[in-house]
Amino acid sequence: AAAERTITCTGSDFSGYCWLISAWTDFDGTINLKTTKSSGTVHHQTHSSGGWPTDKPHDVTLDGGMNLYSVTNLDISGKLTITNGTYNTQHISGGTSYSLTVTGDVKITGKLTCNASVCEFDSVYIFNGGTYNATSGTTTITGEDNSSGFAWYQYTSTAEFNHNGGTVEFQDNATHIKPYHNFYNLIINCNNAAGYIQCRDYINVDNDFTITRGRWNFDSGNLNMTVLGNTHVT
Repeated sequence: AAAERTITCTGSDFSGYCWLISAWTDFDGTINLKTTKSSGTVHHQTHSSGGWPTDKPHDVTLDGGMNLYSVTNLDISGKLTITNGTYNTQHISGGTSYSLTVTGDVKITGKLTCNASVCEFDSVYIFNGGTYNATSGTTTITGEDNSSGFAWYQYTSTAEFNHNGGTVEFQDNATHIKPYHNFYNLIINCNNAAGYIQCRDYINVDNDFTITRGRWNFDSGNLNMTVLGNTHVT
């Protein structure tokens, strides 16, 4: 089998790109991308879907202080880790919001800004000092972090989540969430009717709460839930 390799990008000398992967790029093995540029504004082009072949980067890591903007959709077969700096799904000149799909976990100590993008993640961890500015559309959470069993985890109030009027939908069949800041629309849509999402903390929903399939549980009877809009159980 081909080896797993990590390509570390330290600058943006190629027309402002930290990496540029064309639709005709063929990866030999598992390729991880890491950028460590310490400051400035850069962008990426990653034709990881819609071209031929459809190879995808595996793990993507931001470990510098730069602002990284999208010029294409980004589809990651492993994890997205933002240790420092900002990943922004919008075009560097504004306007278009590109989709972000992460088959693995999204772990944020820096900042992730998703504008109006279509977003799909396995799980979301927001560490102290990290910020997730959610899409105004829908963030779909399909699984959980295998080591912790959480699909969504905010450590404290310094782990910031800004809902931006968007929707978060959970689809896993047996997982836990630990929110700290308010959701706007929250949907429970487990993969089967016997599935459940279990909440480990107080939770506030600024608009609608919907259970389409599965069960909604609390870890303790002392926890409260406030929904300012409608509650739909279908």
